[in-house]
Amino acid sequence: MTEWLSFMIDNLKAVIFDIDDTLFDREQAQRQIVRLIARELRDVFAGIDEETVIDAFLESDRVALHEYYSSSIGSGDSVRTGRSKAFLRILGLDEDCADRITTMYVQQYPAINVPVEGAKSVVENIAGRFPLGVVSNGLPDVQYQKLRTIGLEHFFRCILLSEEIGIRKPDPRIFWQASGLLNKKPDECLYVGDSYHADVVGARNAGMKACWFNPHGLLISRVSSRPDFEISALDEILTILS
Repeated sequence: MTEWLSFMIDNLKAVIFDIDDTLFDREQAQRQIVRLIARELRDVFAGIDEETVIDAFLESDRVALHEYYSSSIGSGDSVRTGRSKAFLRILGLDEDCADRITTMYVQQYPAINVPVEGAKSVVENIAGRFPLGVVSNGLPDVQYQKLRTIGLEHFFRCILLSEEIGIRKPDPRIFWQASGLLNKKPDECLYVGDSYHADVVGARNAGMKACWFNPHGLLISRVSSRPDFEISALDEILTILS
């Protein structure tokens, strides 16, 4: 390790994580909940194979996420309803049961135990050496439950959710709040997340070190901020912090 990297690691005093697709495997959880919904509402999805139903939901979710990040704070419920309606439209189905699908999703999705591989061992290991926090753009009614489900909530000294404080990543203010709650300076914190735009750009603009969890090897065509570290498996962070 170079002298500069060694100094940077030695200066770290806290680690902050994203939730979705960093600690909690959001896509796998969605695949499981859509299977449950399709089986529960088999009369609605009769004649449509399971993978087609799942693909339709994932496509509607991509659209919903784009709307969510493009809208003002507080629009989560309407985005969810819109996602359910778009899901049914993609499949050429009536939208009458959209509310029922949304309710089933919210109730059951965060209770699906699908941590990202290595998440629990990584957090347990790091918690013995650093105070930990969470900064997430998710909705409170599911995000806290996700952390409880995968057995990690109690490791975090602070959990900041965008819908509760009215600020979303990549706005640096949400990162600053987290470092303040951990009683650390921003440059003493390492932020770990899977989104280049929300996590890497946000953390770097806040003055934090950024570790990009990039398991799919995504390439960014226009790089405005470079991560201090890039990992393809979550447990690689243990090597960095050693």
